Amino acid sequence: MNRVVHRWTSLPGTRFARDAEGHVWAVGARRQRLGPAEPALLAALRSLSTEDGDGLLGLPAPLDVLHGGGWLGVEVSCDGKPLLAEFPLGGVPLPAHVDPPRPPGPARLSRFAVLRRDGDVFVMESPRARSTVRIASAAVLDVVIDPDSTALPEPVRAAVLDRLAAAGFLGGPDEEADFRLRQWGPHELWFHARSRWGGGASADPVGPSTWARDVFAPLPSQHAAVPGESRIALAAPDRPATALGALLDERVSVRAHDDARPLTLAVFGEFLHRCARVRRTMIYDDVEYTARPYPSGGTAYELEIYPVVRLVEGLAPGLYRYEPHDHELVVLPGVDPGICDELLRQAAVTAMAAEPPQVLLLVAARFGRMLWRYEGMGYATTLKNVGALYQTMYLVATEMGLGPCALGNSDPRLLAQAAGLDPLVEGTVGEFLIGSRVRP
Repeated sequence: MNRVVHRWTSLPGTRFARDAEGHVWAVGARRQRLGPAEPALLAALRSLSTEDGDGLLGLPAPLDVLHGGGWLGVEVSCDGKPLLAEFPLGGVPLPAHVDPPRPPGPARLSRFAVLRRDGDVFVMESPRARSTVRIASAAVLDVVIDPDSTALPEPVRAAVLDRLAAAGFLGGPDEEADFRLRQWGPHELWFHARSRWGGGASADPVGPSTWARDVFAPLPSQHAAVPGESRIALAAPDRPATALGALLDERVSVRAHDDARPLTLAVFGEFLHRCARVRRTMIYDDVEYTARPYPSGGTAYELEIYPVVRLVEGLAPGLYRYEPHDHELVVLPGVDPGICDELLRQAAVTAMAAEPPQVLLLVAARFGRMLWRYEGMGYATTLKNVGALYQTMYLVATEMGLGPCALGNSDPRLLAQAAGLDPLVEGTVGEFLIGSRVRP
């Protein structure tokens, strides 16, 4: 009959539980609170398996958060046999039915798509996709590998390709002709998206989860002895530490700042000058290079600093870009203050701090500065450069008596929205807090 049916389905492994306070939670690899256990929500959860002929019943309002959070997706089946299920990523609910334009030319899989096994199904993901697709049929795999495959009847094959196109899994000529896409190796863009909040490459959690606590024993801090090894004792220094040695010994992460005596614009400017200014520029083979206080692989110096200011004496709160050539702060126009507040809130949560920082430094990369030259290792080198900048910031802040703290993540979509950036061209790769240190 080749009857294609769409229905709502929950992410495998998802269960719904009620806590002691009467709130309903979606529980799986992560947790999300849905709201009080009111009749409308409970009825909506019971309605998930309801089919409506060849289509879907409208999604009850209480379940929008499930769809947007990736807990709830659309399953496509043919004659009662599941073909695939699509789950949205990045907090953007997908339409239940889609009729998107396919990329020009023959239908073919994007070069950024990744296919992996998860239990008895295959999972397709891509850093460019807005969803993840779980494939339950070998016939769909045939179509994925060969879009001209006849493993599925034409109406069913077309429905599968339309769903993959809508999700962003089909590639077009721009993947080879557009530098913003061609510069990325598939594994590099995959890793960049997969390791950032809201990157859209996977529904798996990003960040601390202690997933192994009850499964595997933690590794000890000291390397295990190798059978037959011998050791040579090293003498400790018998002279006073140098100024650099003293800074290294004093370096700590400081998560609380003194709002009664905040940073001043002069002190903040000195910090940026000593950490990140352009000391000189050079031209080699028609390519412009710079020299700055921290080292950079390939002399690319692709990193840009975007200060999110909450409290600096002499400087209005908001989002800025540091211009290292001229040692200036660029005032970015039209920035939504709510985005700055959310970035500062996320920073406080990540740092486990009671209050937001005085300044959050978002470290972004202009990827083309590095990827124009390097293949296969460019993104890894960018992350090494972030580490070099972090250590420079720590040492300068320690010497200046400031409170520094490196963070591990933020949502890159927020900076992209606030500063009007194309995330494939320039995106967040690091975060650093700076403020005045609380004195005893």
